[in-house]
Amino acid sequence: MGIEVTHSSRYIIISQKKYVGELLNRFGIVDCNALSTPMEQNLKPTSNEGKEFEDAQYKELGGALSTLPLPN
Repeated sequence: MGIEVTHSSRYIIISQKKYVGELLNRFGIVDCNALSTPMEQNLKPTSNEGKEFEDAQYKELGGALSTLPLPN
């Protein structure tokens, strides 16, 4: 799952930053902006180039993100 562990004598940090970065690269949305919720109804997600995601591609991205553990 792309988990990175950084440790020192005082702390341990567990991160999936690299995994999320790879997902953003794979789907062409590296420079995307945060969006406050709730989102617009019937919003069609697009890549940075303005291309709409195909349903299969969008479902793949959603599935990949849903495997990330929630922060405590």
